[in-house]
Amino acid sequence: MCLSACEHPRTHQGPAQRGLSPAFKRCCVGSEQKISEEPAALLYSSHCGGTSGIEAREPWRRPPVTLTSFITAARGAEDLLAVEIEALTGVRPRVVAGGASFDAPLGALYRVCAGSRIAERVLLTLGTFEAPDEDALYAGVRAIAWEQHLAPGKTLAIRATTSRSRLQPSHFIALKSKDAVVDTLRDARQRRPDIDPREPDVQLHVRIFRDRATVSLELASRPRPRRTRGSDQYPMSGGLASAILIHMGWPALAAQGAAFVDPLCGDGRLVIEAASIALQRRPERASLGLLSWSGHDADLWEEALAALGPQRPAQATILGSDPSGDQVEEARAAARHAGVADGVRLVRRDLADVSAPPGVGEGLVVTNPPYGQRLNEGGALGPLYAELGDRLKRGFPGWTAGVMTGNALLSKRVGLKASERVELSNGRVDCRLLVYPLREQAPAADEGPGWRKPSPDAGMLINRLRKNRTRIGKWARRGGVTCYRLYDADIPEYNMAIDWYDGAALIQEYQRPPRVDPQVAEIHLSDALQVVPEVLEIDPEQVFLRVRRRGGGAAGQYTRRGDGDGEQRQVQEGGLSFLINLVDYLDTGLFLDQRQIRAQLRELAGGRRFLNLYAYTCTATVYAAAGGASHTTSVDLSQTYLDWGGRNMALNGFDIDGRRHELIRADCGEWLRAHADRRYGLIYAAPPTFSRSRRADTFDVQRDHVQLIRAASRLLERDGVMIFSNPFQDFVMDHDALTGLDVTEITAAHLPRDFARTPKIFNAWRVTRSA
Repeated sequence: MCLSACEHPRTHQGPAQRGLSPAFKRCCVGSEQKISEEPAALLYSSHCGGTSGIEAREPWRRPPVTLTSFITAARGAEDLLAVEIEALTGVRPRVVAGGASFDAPLGALYRVCAGSRIAERVLLTLGTFEAPDEDALYAGVRAIAWEQHLAPGKTLAIRATTSRSRLQPSHFIALKSKDAVVDTLRDARQRRPDIDPREPDVQLHVRIFRDRATVSLELASRPRPRRTRGSDQYPMSGGLASAILIHMGWPALAAQGAAFVDPLCGDGRLVIEAASIALQRRPERASLGLLSWSGHDADLWEEALAALGPQRPAQATILGSDPSGDQVEEARAAARHAGVADGVRLVRRDLADVSAPPGVGEGLVVTNPPYGQRLNEGGALGPLYAELGDRLKRGFPGWTAGVMTGNALLSKRVGLKASERVELSNGRVDCRLLVYPLREQAPAADEGPGWRKPSPDAGMLINRLRKNRTRIGKWARRGGVTCYRLYDADIPEYNMAIDWYDGAALIQEYQRPPRVDPQVAEIHLSDALQVVPEVLEIDPEQVFLRVRRRGGGAAGQYTRRGDGDGEQRQVQEGGLSFLINLVDYLDTGLFLDQRQIRAQLRELAGGRRFLNLYAYTCTATVYAAAGGASHTTSVDLSQTYLDWGGRNMALNGFDIDGRRHELIRADCGEWLRAHADRRYGLIYAAPPTFSRSRRADTFDVQRDHVQLIRAASRLLERDGVMIFSNPFQDFVMDHDALTGLDVTEITAAHLPRDFARTPKIFNAWRVTRSA
């Protein structure tokens, strides 16, 4: 049920009440009584625990001058916003998609600016007009009396949006509108106003819809969430978090001294808003443009602030936790900034260890887990959602739970029956808030994880794993190999690779083909997570999961997944020691398929100067040093991986002193051009298939391999050898462009036995100068 589909509760009876969710009624009405029997302000303060702290009062004493405004909210929260606005002001707004249209005196508008938790932006409408082209836009914006809104010395910025209109793009609209405002003020004052796009005193908005423009001045706004590029986390705004909490009845629960827990708190937004509501603290604002607006009335603003009432002592227990230490620190900083740090407890804690605080009978547990929108992580996040459902049922008996998710398939992995499904939008992501009333009795301790069992198909995987473990395990023990590939999509239904890392298992689900039923794939992935620890006889906590594309892909090894908290563990290969990380990165730090290549480098390195391009964690450099290389140079663009490589070198007794062994952070192409006078007897170049970085040009191995090989070969000594390797399955060596060099493919001779089922996993070439 979508909240925005409800009719306004004060305007209509009967159908409107039937459209409201039970939690909405519980929060804002309290019973099945007719909503019109009480003023909205009394309803909101008495049944919501006084979210705004405002009591019913007489209409505004000042002569009313009606202003038109638009108040934005997350899609799906519009009806909650309308109830809140009416509670704050006594004025009924008109609900529209994405917010509410509000015609009221300035004092009422100020009360919304001061007290609304759900509102994202409060926009005062300055003008509307037809804008089919740039001339009409310029004229319409210029017709507004800007000298009545923008005081001298104040900076401004303009944000524009356009939809279903001839004028495009939004950036051009913003520039044209800025020109009109600047020209108007310059003509009126003989002085051009300053533009500050980052922190303006006054933020203007121009929206064009179906060729009709609306120009607004932003009076107040909520902080906007900041999303890390490439992350699967989708933090929410304070307005959306408040809407969720109010919908689930938190204001009343907080007033009764109940508890609130977010077990995957991320940046802490839900926890912060829960504390703000419990303390009746004024909602956090990112900006208050009204203070810089020429029409600002300081007396009315002080009245609006005074109407919020005093902050009350904390009665509720509010706890946020996250497995990521970095996220917890970010949440603590945000709580301090919001002024609620004393009312919350934020700790680093694994999901499996989270439970209801002792001594608290009733409570609310709400979380916003990762959605898996960007990196095709639906499979990788499935176990997280399954564990979340298990933890909710075991750790919070009798509570009410809410899970906000933008991934319908993942939501099924929670394994609980939702009493409500509320459609909301988190930014541009369509989400659902799933509400779960948790049963009073927690499941028995021996009632397996998630009370789930492998599917009937799992027998195929069990049998193949046992067979491979016997066959490959014998080969590995004879060769002293402790890390190897145990399974590689041997059975089409189980489209994944399973690697053994000396006591731990890494499951890597390949990208799912479109023809595969997502639900069946989820079942088979769940099978693997349950049977792998059983067959390999290890603790389930030693089983790790990744989702990747077969054959590498973009950034590959350089894609960071966690926050660095994952433990590095030590493994052995070829009598050498290496550090791996099974948690934080797409790759582990040790490419198992390159095992034979590394052994070849050790054989060739004796007495030679060795150059390692795209060195990653310097495993090849360790092999070369162990083989007696007289000097090693390792070049990589990532300082993180060079530091990791330095630890690998030190672990094997090689000092990074810059004299015999040097680690250099640089783009490999630029470094080769800058050091063409150097000479090496052995060069290893293992670039990724594709690489994009802010610090270097885009690299494509098929397009750029000739340039790379030629540049590197210039550094070869007369009898020097270069080994070139890459993971691109469809790679074609351009022999014709490499005249003067002998280039021979050596892939088959260096393919490890445990990768014999996937001969295209990499390709390798030996390059020497022609005689």
